[in-house]
This record gives sequence, C-alpha cells and structure tokens, in this order.
Amino acid sequence: MAFHKFKVPGVGFSLTPDYGTAAIYFANGSFVEVARIEGSPEYKSFMRKHEPAGGELAEGIPSVALLRNALCLLPRLPFCKRNPDFVSTQALLRSLQYSVASCLGTSFCFTGLVIPDQTWQYQNDIIQKAIKSIGLRQTHRIFDAPRMVLVANHIDNSKTSGCRSEIPDDRTRAILSIDYSASGLNVVLFSEVDGIVDIMRRIYNQHLGAGHRGHGHLESVKAALMEVTKPPLGRDFMGTLLTDDIQDLVLYRDAVMDPGFLDILRAVISSDLVEKASALEPVFAAAMGMAITSYQEMDWMYFNTKPAFGCQWGSSLYDMSSKEL
Repeated sequence: MAFHKFKVPGVGFSLTPDYGTAAIYFANGSFVEVARIEGSPEYKSFMRKHEPAGGELAEGIPSVALLRNALCLLPRLPFCKRNPDFVSTQALLRSLQYSVASCLGTSFCFTGLVIPDQTWQYQNDIIQKAIKSIGLRQTHRIFDAPRMVLVANHIDNSKTSGCRSEIPDDRTRAILSIDYSASGLNVVLFSEVDGIVDIMRRIYNQHLGAGHRGHGHLESVKAALMEVTKPPLGRDFMGTLLTDDIQDLVLYRDAVMDPGFLDILRAVISSDLVEKASALEPVFAAAMGMAITSYQEMDWMYFNTKPAFGCQWGSSLYDMSSKEL
C-alpha cells in the first residue's frame, strides 16, 4: 500500500530505563507529546541488564504465543512461566499504544522505537518481539536516542535547522548530545557534515545518573564530560580533522536542567554554548525525533513494510475516503 498518499502521522516510542514516552508527528509539521508512562519494577530491571539471565521463550511469534496461551489454561505446565522481561516490556508498549490510539481517535499500524543505546542487543531482541506481539510494525530498526534528539532539534541537517551554529555548510561540525537523568549519563560526541552524522566518542554510565547522587557525584560527572570533550577531537568519517570547539549542544531527559549539572557544563564547555543549547521538550525529544523519522519513512513512495494482518481494517488512517489527519 502506498502510505505516502495518506499522509499518515508518524509515531515514535522512546524507551528509557525508567519509563516510556510517545509522540506523534503530523503532515502539517505539528506534533503532540502523548504520554510518559512509568515502567514496572520488572521493566526497570530488564532495561538495566547487561546479559540475559537465561533462555528466552519465543514470546513474539504470534502462532507460538497463541498455542502456549491456550495450553497454559491448564495449571502447572512447566513451559508456562512467562519471561518477565518480555511481559513487562509488552505491558509498557501496549500502554503507549493505547495512549497514541486515544489521541488519534483511531488505531495505527506503525511506530519507530528508540532506546538509549542501540547496541544493547538483548534489549533490542526483547523489545522487537514485544512490539510485534501487540500488532505494531516498525518503520525502522531500533534507533539510538542521541541521534533522534538531533532530528527533533533539527540540528542534524544543515538545510532545515534554525538552531545550528553559523559555520560553512561544507565544514564538519562537532555536536555534543547529553542525556542526564535519574537512570544514567549518556554523552555522545558527533561529527556532522552535509547532514551526515557520525559518532566520534561516547560514554554511557548508569551509575552517573541524577538518581545516584552522593559524595563526589558531580565531580565524576564532570570527569566523564571532560573525557568526551578533551582535545584533539580527532577526524570525522571522511578523515577530516575537526576543530577542537564544540559547535552545538543538545540536552535531553529529565534532569538536564538541574542547576548543579548546568554549572558543571558551563565549566567544562562554555557558558555561551550552554545558554544557547537546544533542549526542545527534553523528556519527549527522542520520541519526537523518532516520530518525525517514521513519518518521513512512511511518506517515501517506496516504503513497503507490511502492516500486521488486519491492522488497517479498523483504522481511519488508511481509509482513502477519510480526511487527512
């Protein structure tokens, strides 16, 4: 189906170690921050895992899930124990799905997903199975939150940005993206030229979040920031040497406006850059960037990802006779 003819709104889900957020991007360029939903204790434990605790059930395969659910009506069958990582993630995603459908006034078939670090393979696998199990399909692979906040703030593209620094379009920029939240510190240094963004350096530390305050906390955060930003910044993916100045700063998540944290940023980077930092709706920025990216993908004439069977039948989004949302 040619989804670009329908101008279907883009939906983005962002899963953090503590909660999930959802946003919608519309064809007219407007967006809605739909919901922030707290995860269960099991979900929070899952998102902080480095390795799976054992074998996984084939939760995301609909035929297997239906068969197991039927058999598990019988008590005490040994294979009926559900994977708590899958179950808790599925529950959060379903809550986000319901929130978006309520906002749209109809069901939808596609979304994009964002997590703090797309290299978390175990979380990737569980999340993709969970999203499929609730009848949604992904417009893309799971993306990094730091990349999507650049999209939300329009500083990944020299032609659309109103926030970017004034340097020639053919020059490589150094962009610093910082997620400071209760669950961790995620600092990424990007190089960007002509809209192409590449990760140069990265530190993700769950123990440096605002929820782990104690003696020496801010000093440790400062050390991490200095490690990522220390000169020389190196060369971009094309081998071009970057200048040692950070041109753009993006702040996101729930603790980036903490006064003590901002004081450290001013000391490490510069007061001027901190004052001009992009911080568009910090809690929802990653979901917003993903919603924009999902909309653009579905608006592409060659988008051919198939929706779940029957998904379109009950939705006005894919009805040629309905008005464009």
